[in-house]
Amino acid sequence: MRCLFILFLFLNSLSLTAQNYKARFYDVKDGLISDICYTVFQDSQGFIWVGTNAGVSRFNGTEFINFDQENGLPAYSVYQIHEDSQGRIWFLTDTGNMAFYANGQFHNPTNTPFLKEMSTTSYRYGFLEDKLGQIWVGSFNDGFKVLKPDLSVVSKKVSRPQRGINRVLHFYELADDAVLSVNADSIYCYDIHNLQLSWAEKLFDKSAFVVRNTRISESEILLQSQTERIWFDIVQRKVVRKEEVQPTPEFIFFSEKLDNTFYIGSRNGLFQLSDSDISPSTKFPDLADKSISSLIKDNNGNYWASTLKSGLVKLTNYPFSFDDTKRGLYLKKEFADGNGFEGFFNGTHTYLKANGLSRTLRNYVPPNSRPFEVLQLADEQYIVFNENYVTYYENGQKYQRPFAAKSAVFDQENDELLIGQSRGVSRIKVPEFIAVIKSNDQLKFGLALAENTGVEKYANCILPYEGNFLVGTRDGLFKIETNGSYQISDVPELHHLNIMKILPQANGRLYLLSYGKGVIDYNPVNGNIRKFNEDDGLANNFLHNGIIDRDSSLWVLTKLGVSQIKKSTDQYEILNYGANEGLMNTYIQFLYEENGLLKFCSLDGEYITNAYALQEYHQKKPRIFLTKIEGFDTDQRNFEIGQNLYLQFGTISLEFGDDLSTYYRIINKNDSSEWFPFEKRIPINTTEKANLTLEVKANTRENLSSDVLSLPIRIKPTWYSSAWFRFSLLALFTLAIVYLFKNGTLKLETDQIKKTWNKLKNLKNLQPGQTELIIKVTDGSFIKLTEQQVYRITASGNYAEYLTEKGKFLSRVTMKELEDELSSDSQLKRIHRSHIVNIDHIEKVFQNNLLVRGDEIPVGHKYADLLNDLKEKVKIIK
Repeated sequence: MRCLFILFLFLNSLSLTAQNYKARFYDVKDGLISDICYTVFQDSQGFIWVGTNAGVSRFNGTEFINFDQENGLPAYSVYQIHEDSQGRIWFLTDTGNMAFYANGQFHNPTNTPFLKEMSTTSYRYGFLEDKLGQIWVGSFNDGFKVLKPDLSVVSKKVSRPQRGINRVLHFYELADDAVLSVNADSIYCYDIHNLQLSWAEKLFDKSAFVVRNTRISESEILLQSQTERIWFDIVQRKVVRKEEVQPTPEFIFFSEKLDNTFYIGSRNGLFQLSDSDISPSTKFPDLADKSISSLIKDNNGNYWASTLKSGLVKLTNYPFSFDDTKRGLYLKKEFADGNGFEGFFNGTHTYLKANGLSRTLRNYVPPNSRPFEVLQLADEQYIVFNENYVTYYENGQKYQRPFAAKSAVFDQENDELLIGQSRGVSRIKVPEFIAVIKSNDQLKFGLALAENTGVEKYANCILPYEGNFLVGTRDGLFKIETNGSYQISDVPELHHLNIMKILPQANGRLYLLSYGKGVIDYNPVNGNIRKFNEDDGLANNFLHNGIIDRDSSLWVLTKLGVSQIKKSTDQYEILNYGANEGLMNTYIQFLYEENGLLKFCSLDGEYITNAYALQEYHQKKPRIFLTKIEGFDTDQRNFEIGQNLYLQFGTISLEFGDDLSTYYRIINKNDSSEWFPFEKRIPINTTEKANLTLEVKANTRENLSSDVLSLPIRIKPTWYSSAWFRFSLLALFTLAIVYLFKNGTLKLETDQIKKTWNKLKNLKNLQPGQTELIIKVTDGSFIKLTEQQVYRITASGNYAEYLTEKGKFLSRVTMKELEDELSSDSQLKRIHRSHIVNIDHIEKVFQNNLLVRGDEIPVGHKYADLLNDLKEKVKIIK
């Protein structure tokens, strides 16, 4: 039975993720070098590369790093990108030249001789690395060339004189040590050992050329010309099927098989191949009418499409499906007899009978009067508490009175109701309560609740507990017993705690969900507590609802999304869910579990998922790696006392890049520091001998952590650092100076000293916050400014636009390079991937943006903490 249940959840997981792709478009405003994109590629490290008409962009999920001819590309337009077994990233351009990127450097025909031999006079098509390590590269009119492992180059052309005959479109490697070359009208087969032609087959007549092709099986290739579609059997070396084609959309590319589907990009959207039929694809509706130039699937299951006008598109299969049929569901309850209740934010509720019948009452209260509790007394007899109303139903008859309650519970044993209000908790017999609801006497209705339980605090929630009742108030936890009530005061952390909900655990402990201080895991037997808050990874400390699922995980609703607390033995893991997982409305008002599915309810509808789908999605954790040790190779780990070390790190997170934070700690023997945040690089103090371990990690806003990267660092004394050596050196230097002065061979250059002094004096006259900036403008000139004269800096591809007191200036520099140069006490702060602002020129601080010199500047999720800090500290210009 358990296996069947697991299978059911697994099938649910598949159905949830089947067709839930959401698009995220990236363009020049996000840092992409151009919106005209020819190809997209993922390398073995996980980076996404995009070839455009202006160069290439590399994306790590957080920012784009752009490269063009100034960085070493031989041309601006890059049509194809590939990676070989050595990790070299190859770029095929429109000029016939090609380049590769390795170890942080571009190799091109200018600095690499064998690439000059690989050049042609027409732009490049087709790339293959065979099993011998030979690189095959085609061209538009010049045949193909092969780069051998010894770096020699072999050129191949077809001697038949016919226009387009040396147009090489694609290569396919076969199992019998052969490579197929698909040319304009024929297929050629070459032996990979001697590169000699083994056989050739002509496919089209001279009036038709191969437009696109793809390998649809080990033995079959599909080729399409302007008029025909051909299926060619490689083993039999013959056409096994041929069809005429009607005028079709202009196809730009044929994909390899992705999830058993062949995709075809066109100027009119994405198509897919099914047997002999090519039809519009419905899998990615956001790509409709887009000009699609390539499509890939990354290591995490996301699709990426390059477009000729709309930039780069990421298509993510989120773990949530969405159902808008239950918009604004705020309360759902199942009763012991099988009946149920659903209450909505718009003043509607449905009473669900166990026999399948239901009754829906619309506008039984004004909209926005949220239902917070329903108590069934008997079949067809129930009481609904809304924020400002109480409604009693009896066999279809409705009775209603204005009433401001906050919580309620039915004490069935004593036939009483406990009702929490802003003034405390009151007790009343059910028959008496129903009688006063039916009565028109407003005064009597108020007096009927006068029996006080002794709890005189704002009561948010009431929980039946071991024959008594626990009450969560704005001022702590209370207990109501038969003969009185009292506040649980033996735990100081519970004093003044604003408790929104109490959830009993199977082990006897209680989860207390608070508004402002996160979660308290409380043991009522011994008073022990365990706190979970933002410092532990909780999305937010302000909680308003939650449940414990069938796997004993706690799910809490916060102001900034949903948090899950998973417990195993004494270990806890906190995971957060928000927009990165497809939870587009992060303010979830209610959640419940039904048939193994978790349903998160908002005013827009329900977000539906299960723990298996979420767990699978959160396997896509970020990665952090060492990129540079300033002054040393990245493999160097031994340093000498007195050296200034700066270790730079990079991250890759295609799912959570916008919300990624990096942390480090230092371990010295058995002592370790706490985790400290850092941006791009970490300084290491080398003033004394030590054997250290530096640990770094990357965390998402969802509290998903990368694997910890550990770097051993050995700091050793230098042979010349001893006291006797320094004293001897100083003595020799003094004797040398005295000797040189005595013999007249050392003179003071007084003019140079004056110049140096003037420079120092000028720097001294600068006021704090007036650090000088020298900007190289695109016209070749230089502009000198103080920081105070810079209002803001905005990214524009590989350029930065400075808005300053002296006007606007455009400089070729990236935001990353600028940010690396800024000191920690600089008034220029990065608040978005595309914006740096001077905090002295902020006029207003809004919820998600700033007003700087009349312009509204957005603040990225990654910089939300800076925004909160600015709200408290910045001096707002009136």
